[in-house]
Amino acid sequence: MSLNKQLSIGFFSIMICVFCIMSLVATHNAREYVHQQLASHAQDTATSLGLSITPYVGNTQDLPIVDTMINAIFDNGFYSEISLVDANGNQIITKQSRTVIGDVPDWFTLLVPLSPYSAESTINDGWTIFGKLVIKSNPSNGYVQLWENITSSITLFFITCLVTYFLVLVLVKHLIRKPINDLVHQAQRISDKHFDIIENMPKSTEMRKIVAAINRMSEKLSSLFNTLVEQSEEYKNYAYTDQLTAIGNRRAFELTMKDLAASRDKYVDGGLFLIKATSLNEISNNLGRQAGDEYLLAMANTIQSIAVDCFSHFSLFRINGSEFAILTHDTEKTLSTDFMKQLTQSFKNIERDEHRNGFGHVGFASFFNQNSVNMVKQRADNALSVAFESPSNWAIFKDRFIDHSGSEWQNILAEVIEHKHIEFKFQKIFNSKTEQVEYTEALARRGSPDNQSEFIAGQLFAVATRQNMAVELDKVIVSNLFKKSIGTSYTVGLNLSRLSLLNIDFCNWFIQECERNEKVARRLLIEIPERALIHDIDHLVSLKNQLLPFGVKFTIEHFGAQLASITHIRAFMPNYLKIDGRFTRDINEEKDNQLFVSSLVNLANGLNIKLIAETVESKSELEWLCKAGVHSVQGYYLAIPSTEHSGQDHFNLN
Repeated sequence: MSLNKQLSIGFFSIMICVFCIMSLVATHNAREYVHQQLASHAQDTATSLGLSITPYVGNTQDLPIVDTMINAIFDNGFYSEISLVDANGNQIITKQSRTVIGDVPDWFTLLVPLSPYSAESTINDGWTIFGKLVIKSNPSNGYVQLWENITSSITLFFITCLVTYFLVLVLVKHLIRKPINDLVHQAQRISDKHFDIIENMPKSTEMRKIVAAINRMSEKLSSLFNTLVEQSEEYKNYAYTDQLTAIGNRRAFELTMKDLAASRDKYVDGGLFLIKATSLNEISNNLGRQAGDEYLLAMANTIQSIAVDCFSHFSLFRINGSEFAILTHDTEKTLSTDFMKQLTQSFKNIERDEHRNGFGHVGFASFFNQNSVNMVKQRADNALSVAFESPSNWAIFKDRFIDHSGSEWQNILAEVIEHKHIEFKFQKIFNSKTEQVEYTEALARRGSPDNQSEFIAGQLFAVATRQNMAVELDKVIVSNLFKKSIGTSYTVGLNLSRLSLLNIDFCNWFIQECERNEKVARRLLIEIPERALIHDIDHLVSLKNQLLPFGVKFTIEHFGAQLASITHIRAFMPNYLKIDGRFTRDINEEKDNQLFVSSLVNLANGLNIKLIAETVESKSELEWLCKAGVHSVQGYYLAIPSTEHSGQDHFNLN
């Protein structure tokens, strides 16, 4: 029962009790007063009428005058009986009337009885007593007066109750209910790890004390949680970030390369650029360490600014004192060449006399999933060595490069989109505690009329982006997945490109599709790349709020790869966080990754977000992750992608 109802019932109960007591007292007093009035009125009338008829009572001929005088008094209706009795008790004149009580209810006359009062006056004929005059009052007017008093009191009572009730509601709303609602909202926000402070303090002393205590608790929890977040981010930055340039360090580079080389479904090919700060030793020796640091910072900023313009997705690292590396996914050869030309030209523009060996040189090598990490590094090193001798200051390792022309790719994509040649493989994600399926991730692939198909991995998506066809491709993927998922019981995770998620038309179309397919939408989980949180958080939060009514859930994938702040996660609050595979691979042996993942487990638990570890490839990795408290696990060791949702529904750690 709400506080308003409780206060209303209590208020009216008290008011009714008070009214009943007051009414009993008032009715009793009014009844006694009416009795006194009836008695006084009857006695006064008996005295005055007796004196008036005394001169006429001795003569029989004057009785008509006496009768007229009695009638005049009796006809006013205030008396039920007037009798003139002689000395022997004989009735000389008698006037009686029936008691008629207007609109007063019968139950009231029974509940509040009024006894008619009888008054007498002696009639003297000289010194002789002739008889007596008896007058009985009529209680009907008394009943009417009492009834009017009671009804007016009841009316006034209810008017007073209504006015008082509204005043109480206003007081309750501002003094009690609003502070309580603020406290409830604050408690809910605290449970969601938003440590707000109530600024408007309530007026009542008790509520002020409660709100002040909750505010202090919120501030302390905020401080503790922020400390935990800062420690986690500081460790991540220390372990995987170059302290001078604030880009990835050698440790992050090696983990990324290892993950890319071992990925089976995600990437078709990629590219590795090695950039050498060739004048670092001379500058450091001749001008000092600070000049060398400024040189490296200038190079890092130049590389990053040009890479942003050339590539939709890349990773930049400083892998040793004078070398930088860029990893790109599914990059066309022409883009790689254009990047190196722009980069070396920028190097020449900022080159100074102190750069005796040149500002920088660039070598490039492409790689494929079957290439080993060492082979890719060796090829890029060879290209960098050639770049030192090249007048252009850049070189490409001579190797095959899978590439299509822009028109060929456009035709391939147009055929896929027009004929909806999209199929799926499904990889199951398991709950590490129950060992049951948490949800399945849908991996899109390009289908063909002869049933020969290949995964649609990064290369096709990258080309779709360059051809401005990413939105159309994602629409085909979503439509086919909705059809595929009808009648299934599993929750299905789907990757959507960042460009589609930022496209207003696509978002509106996707919301309409969810509305038309509500049963499927309730089992749909959107996997969002971590990098989208860094620049597009407001739009993603808005999209999430629009999709929540349909039951759509969200996962942030590859978490940790882009060094997104925990504040982005707190703003978006996904259902799952999927740790990037570079941090889970060989985690049973990697101490740095163990510390990082352990801190993520604590943070995810604090935010009530489920943590998923991907690319689990061995029993040792699985055992460590389960022991660390990771909520769910995914990888080839547990389940390989399948064309149907069939296959094992659980795993056995033992």
